Amino acid sequence: MAQIFMIIGFSGRSGVRSALEGDARAEEYTMLEAKNLYLSLQGRRQFVLVPEGTGDFETLSGKCRELLKEALALSVVQTDLGALSPEDLLGETVCVLELKTTGSSQMIRSEMSLPENRFPEGRFDQIWIRPALSVTDDVEIYFLDSEGGTLMMASGGSYRLETNRNLLEEIIAVGSAVEADYVWQGDAFPEIFAESGFLRLSGKEMGAKGSLSSPFLSEEGVLGTRMHRYGMSFFEFPDTVSEQMMGGADGETDLLLSNEKITLRLSPEGKVVYVETLTEEEKEAVGLKQAYDIASGFIRQDMSHTSGEQMDFYLRSFEEAGGDFIFCFDYEIASLPLQMEELLQPLGMEAPIVVTVQGSKVRRYERCLVKVELSSEQTLRYSWLQMADRCVEDGITLLGPPRLSYRLSHGQLILFWLIPTPEGEELRFAL
Repeated sequence: MAQIFMIIGFSGRSGVRSALEGDARAEEYTMLEAKNLYLSLQGRRQFVLVPEGTGDFETLSGKCRELLKEALALSVVQTDLGALSPEDLLGETVCVLELKTTGSSQMIRSEMSLPENRFPEGRFDQIWIRPALSVTDDVEIYFLDSEGGTLMMASGGSYRLETNRNLLEEIIAVGSAVEADYVWQGDAFPEIFAESGFLRLSGKEMGAKGSLSSPFLSEEGVLGTRMHRYGMSFFEFPDTVSEQMMGGADGETDLLLSNEKITLRLSPEGKVVYVETLTEEEKEAVGLKQAYDIASGFIRQDMSHTSGEQMDFYLRSFEEAGGDFIFCFDYEIASLPLQMEELLQPLGMEAPIVVTVQGSKVRRYERCLVKVELSSEQTLRYSWLQMADRCVEDGITLLGPPRLSYRLSHGQLILFWLIPTPEGEELRFAL
C-alpha cells in the first residue's frame, strides 16, 4: 500500500505561529548532524553502521556531542600531521560521524562555544573520535575532508572525563552486539577511488518509487481551502489578518495573507514566502549557533504535523550577510538526498528551504511545499559493488563508489545510482 505523507500540516490556525512563540525557540539543533555513525573496536579493521533514527544512533550522537564539547575546550589542535591518515586509525576503538553537511571551523567554534582563535581554518565532512582507553591516554578527535584528503587532529581530555567513559561504554556495547560489515575504502580498495569513505561489502540497499506534487493542486484544480487553512496557521490572531488573491502563474491564484507584523504569500504550485517585520529589540544580534537553532526550530514546527516520518531536511549551506544569517536546506527521503531542481527552477528558488534569520527571529522564510507518495520498499537490483563492476565492464572510470539519490523527473521520484566519473556524474536506474 502506498505511503502518502505531507510535508506540511493543515491542523488549524494555532499550529505554526503559536508554537514558534513558545517552546520551539528553546530547542537546540546541531549543525554537525551525522547522516551515518560507524563504530570499530580495537583489533578490528571493519566497522558497524548504526542506522539513523534508531535509539542507539540518538544515544551515540548525543554522547559524541557531549565529549566533543568538553574535549575540544581542553584540546591542542594540530594541522600538520605529516603522513598520518585515517588508515592509521583502523584497528582502534573509534566512533566516526559522517556529516550531512560539510563542516567548517566557523561551525565548530559556534557549536562548541570556542573562541575565534581556538580552532584553525579548515573544512571537513567526517569526525573520527578515538576515546581514551586508559588513564595514560588522551582523547583524540580527527577532522577529515574525505574528498581533499586533508586532516586535522585535536588531542585533549583524558580517560577520567565522564563523557569519555560514557561514549566508550556505548561504543563497546553497540559495537559488540552487531556484526561488522563495513570497510574503509582506502583500506579495502587502495588506489581505486579518489575519495575516501565507508563501503558495505554485503547485502543490497532498499528503495522505493514515488511521485511528488504540490499539496495545493488536484486533478480538479486549486485547493483553495487547504491553502487558506495552512496559511492561517502562521498567525496567532486570525481576526487581524487581511487576505487577497494576487496574480500568479495562472491568473489571480496566489493567496496573500497579512497583518501589521507578518506577510505570507502562497502559490498553488507550493511556494510559500513568509516575511516578518522585526522590532529593534528583536533585531539584536545573535551568534551562528543561535541563529541555526532559530531557523531549524521554525522549519521543524512547520513540518511538525506531517504524517510521514521518512522525509526530513538538512543544512546545505549558510552565509552571513550584513548581520543576517541565510541558511539553505535540502530535503531527504529515508535518509537519501532528494534532487528537485525541476520543480525549484520554475519557482525561482535556489533550495527547497531558505531561511533568513535576523537577530532572534526569522525575518524571511521561503519553502517549496510538496506532497510525496511512495510505494512499498523493495530490494535494489544491484548493490553498489555490483553497479561498480558493471561500470568497469562498460569502460567507465570511477572517481568514487556509486551512491543513491532520489531525483524528480516529470513529477515522478526516481531512485538513481549517482556514478562519479572524470566527465561528471552518470545516472543509472536503481530500481
